[in-house]
Amino acid sequence: MAPRLQFLTLDDAPLTHLEQARAALRGGVRWIQVRAKGRAEEEWVALARAIVALCREHGATCVVNDSPRVARLAGADGVHLGPDDATPTAARRELGEQAIVGATLNFPAH
Repeated sequence: MAPRLQFLTLDDAPLTHLEQARAALRGGVRWIQVRAKGRAEEEWVALARAIVALCREHGATCVVNDSPRVARLAGADGVHLGPDDATPTAARRELGEQAIVGATLNFPAH
């Protein structure tokens, strides 16, 4: 059964992304979406890897926002794509058939 509650980390929060994920997991969340905007890929991958590891400790799912490549390099369960990101087909090629590929659907022209 899929987790019923998802938590998205935020850039402008009083806690770091890792602290946000830790607090959410301690509170019972079992699905974390790493939403870290405007970071260099190396920093983004390191952050995502740390959150993926934390999610594994809690038996939780972890997806990365925007980048199939960062999701793959971090070992995440999948990716969530916005209208300006890779296509779901490209993400599937990057991540494989078992990965979660979600997409924002409030832009019907895409």
